Amino acid sequence: MTYDLIIQIIKILLSNKTYISVSNIADKTNVSTKTIYNYLEKHSFLEYIYPCTLEKRQKQGVRILEMNKH
Repeated sequence: MTYDLIIQIIKILLSNKTYISVSNIADKTNVSTKTIYNYLEKHSFLEYIYPCTLEKRQKQGVRILEMNKH
């Protein structure tokens, strides 16, 4: 995993208020959809966005969810 690509993916996810498709993320980062899927599945990626979580919805895409503040 390259740090620059991780940051690009996170910035794209944060800039969208709603779901974004993996193919759209791949287009914006100039890598394959398989690469994006691989990054999103890695535990180390989830550590970068902690305490937020990644929500995936079939036919809608992915988005970052903020944790509720108590």
